Amino acid sequence: MIRSTTAAYLASASILAFPLLALAQETKTQPPIETKAPPGQVTLQPIQPLQPIQPTQPGQPLQADLSKAALKFETVNHDFGKIGDETPVQYSYKFVNNSDRTITIGNVGVSCGCTSAPLAKKTYAPGESGTIDITYNPRGRRGKEIKHVNVTTDDPAINNIPIQLNFSVDVRARVMLEPVTVTLGEIRKGKAGTQNFTVIGRAENFDVLSVTPRDAKFKVERLEKSQVEIDGDKLTRIGYQISLPDNVDISTLRTVLDIQTNDIQKQAIQMPLSADIVGDLRVLPDRLPVMFRAAGEPWFREIRLDHRRDEEFSIVGLETDAPAEMQVVLDIEREQNKAATKQPWFYRIRISGIAPTKPGAINAKIIIKTNSKDQEEIIIPMQGNLAANANQ
Repeated sequence: MIRSTTAAYLASASILAFPLLALAQETKTQPPIETKAPPGQVTLQPIQPLQPIQPTQPGQPLQADLSKAALKFETVNHDFGKIGDETPVQYSYKFVNNSDRTITIGNVGVSCGCTSAPLAKKTYAPGESGTIDITYNPRGRRGKEIKHVNVTTDDPAINNIPIQLNFSVDVRARVMLEPVTVTLGEIRKGKAGTQNFTVIGRAENFDVLSVTPRDAKFKVERLEKSQVEIDGDKLTRIGYQISLPDNVDISTLRTVLDIQTNDIQKQAIQMPLSADIVGDLRVLPDRLPVMFRAAGEPWFREIRLDHRRDEEFSIVGLETDAPAEMQVVLDIEREQNKAATKQPWFYRIRISGIAPTKPGAINAKIIIKTNSKDQEEIIIPMQGNLAANANQ
């Protein structure tokens, strides 16, 4: 066991048990039998059976019976058909209050952030007409989608169950990336890595002018250009290969590809790009987030360290540059690894301490020293914040 400082660690856990609710099926009840209670006792009333709940799909609200609803919509379904991904589209669901009472719309809920449905008016008198106006923004979306808008009212005839409005759309993106992000995954140190991707354009005579990685370690090569047909549309497809040479040191690379095209409406596109150059040792997690609400609050984290090929290795040092007031304690335990074939154990590093006294950013690191040839020192960033007060 290796310790950098000493501190008491307090942890507690609690388990909340939630009762299960059982819904009884609706059954015919027999008339209650009249009985006379002895003096001093209370006569119990017969228990009424629970009414069954209208079935619905898991995670979705109940749907109102439109034949009973006061608000009569001309239609609750709309198909936008094929649209581009440049400009939002709108539609108005028309309705009339077909009841003899005033109806108030309480809320209009949308199924995703791509849809908005602001209410200009909430209350409608008997016989009054109105609309639910929705706007769908296709930017960044592609393909066929079905969306829902749930309208909640104070209509007693439907027991406050939302009226569901539906629309479908087929977004034809002007420029498509396949895949939408490029990741080379884990690459062993000393090995090269490659990954292909394509840029597909819908405009006539479409072409890509340049593809530039913001991290110069990555190299880009243009491949073939061809004409393809997708869903009946003739498009231009251009292939690329992104690569990393075999001399990149152990690191986590997160950057962006800047793509320039000749399409005026889609001239500049950014594509996420990532790769992880790894050594013999595997560290989980590779960074430690720490967020505190109060000074002196105890905290605890763990790091697991093992060998990718189950070979023998040792931890020869363990330290931190965290402020002394955090009273960080570093403990090492070697535990059995039943899944390994050569090295039947791994290291577990336990990290504990208390929150600092002054609010603000926390930037520190855990330093692990090993006898591994390509990872003699592993640095784990420890970053976070101590809020100025508990409400933050």
